[in-house]
Amino acid sequence: MATGRYSISRNRWANGELSWSSDDCKLYLTLAYVPDFVTHATISDLTGISFISSALTNKSVSDGYLTADDITITSATGDPFDYIILVDETADCLIAAWEQTANFKLPYLPTGINMVFNFSQSIYGILRI
Repeated sequence: MATGRYSISRNRWANGELSWSSDDCKLYLTLAYVPDFVTHATISDLTGISFISSALTNKSVSDGYLTADDITITSATGDPFDYIILVDETADCLIAAWEQTANFKLPYLPTGINMVFNFSQSIYGILRI
């Protein structure tokens, strides 16, 4: 397992093909998916999708750090997940994958409690481009 950035997103940002402020970006929670940060590029490369969040809101960039409002999934139940994938749905582009966060020790099985992704709690936002 690994945490990292997909090469395609770095290239597409450098070419001006991705827009953090206007594109719809979401979190995809996956189970038994193994990221390949070099060859995986699009949503169709993901397997074992357990959940897709609503679109991130109030996105901004400061000193290269991507930020957005926190996401709360109320009374979450369903399939377990072991990866959190940041996806630009508008551009059909995988951005980054996390196997562990401050909020979740993965794999994680939602048991009816609220799941909160606290982007605003980090001085580094979601990630740095």
